[in-house]
Amino acid sequence: MARRQRFTTDQVAAALRACGGFRSHAAANLGCSPSTITNCINRSARLQQIDKEIVEAAIDTAEDQLLKLVRRGNVAAVIFLLKTKAKHRGYVERQEISGPEGGPVEASLHFESLLRLTAEERAAKIEALQARIAAGKARLADDRKPGPSGRLN
Repeated sequence: MARRQRFTTDQVAAALRACGGFRSHAAANLGCSPSTITNCINRSARLQQIDKEIVEAAIDTAEDQLLKLVRRGNVAAVIFLLKTKAKHRGYVERQEISGPEGGPVEASLHFESLLRLTAEERAAKIEALQARIAAGKARLADDRKPGPSGRLN
């Protein structure tokens, strides 16, 4: 049975840095399996920190490229940036509706009591619910109108 090779923290760190943090590439450089690299990282606080730093550096590089595209007017990049970094200004794919003071929306349906209603009473309840939904949508639309600064509320 072949003896397993042991790698130093410095060897694994160098391989990870050389490969941009891709474990399979680092493993190929060292002549071992990716799981060996993962095991080394899991056992070493220093390698865990290095792995995190490599990932953060890659994210910084990607964000830098994204900003370059935004500055060049790339529409897809602008939309992506607004959807991911400007949610607080109203650039979101979905709207979330909340109850009073940001709490949950309270709704209840008592099926048995609906069965006891006449058709006209059910229609009136449905109409009232539709009016409440429309009022909620109108409030959302008002919230999305630009304020004095030109930003969405």
